[in-house]
Amino acid sequence: MGLLASAAFALAATLGGMGWSATLMTGGRDNFSTVFLGETRRLLANHFFIKADAYFHGGYYPSVFDNQSAYQTAHFVEDAGHAESKNEGDEHDFLGKPRNFLDRFGRNFYPSEHIHLGDESEHRHEHHGEEREILPWMRLAATLDPENPVTYAATAYWLRRMNKVKEAEQFLREGLRHLPGDPQILFELGQIHRDANNDFEKARNLWEAALRRWDEREAPKEEPNVFLLNQILAQLAKLEEETGRTSQALKYLQRLKTISPYPESIEQWMARLRNSTDQNK
Repeated sequence: MGLLASAAFALAATLGGMGWSATLMTGGRDNFSTVFLGETRRLLANHFFIKADAYFHGGYYPSVFDNQSAYQTAHFVEDAGHAESKNEGDEHDFLGKPRNFLDRFGRNFYPSEHIHLGDESEHRHEHHGEEREILPWMRLAATLDPENPVTYAATAYWLRRMNKVKEAEQFLREGLRHLPGDPQILFELGQIHRDANNDFEKARNLWEAALRRWDEREAPKEEPNVFLLNQILAQLAKLEEETGRTSQALKYLQRLKTISPYPESIEQWMARLRNSTDQNK
């Protein structure tokens, strides 16, 4: 109940700040209920999304009173490759230096070291049991906000990390039932068939479908998801190169070069493919 009350309070502030009061009044009680419940579900979904990221960091996570500039993009989503990072600053030191010896001593009793689940280091190794901790929160987020493709794609990535490939595919197909033809979900499905199943043909079909859907849905937007387009084109180019379809790979790379933050690297890739083609003539 405390969480629901907090969500309701936050929602009231959000709606007021967005100037929705007139809309709600003219729409009547039913319209208010629809908007209120819909926004409450999204707020709760975002709460569970943050909980998943906190688990990903082993509890080392900034509160509302700490510097959050390095946590604008959920790290478990960023590490899964499903969001362009908007993080700035030092994610390892949002607590700052201990203010005194009491602060230094107190940090022995709560998470005060930056980690990611699955990190391999001298003191920490990959444990699927720990990574599994984020999944219930992600499933709750998907249930409450089933129209967020990032939730499905990122969850599928971590399921694959735990060798639960079938579960990952099932979760993505559940996402497609809510979001038919979503390019991000289609892209992640292609990843499964390429990396886990070695089914190049199915991966190609899914990525080509993702590209078509991106052109239909994202291209007309004022701020399209160019990060996703980069991923789709790069994977298609890599697949065509691996299967000996150089001309098709060059076609994708030509388009990728126009949007990539690293056009010089794409040009080098294209030059290597052209040289390889010339040598084989």
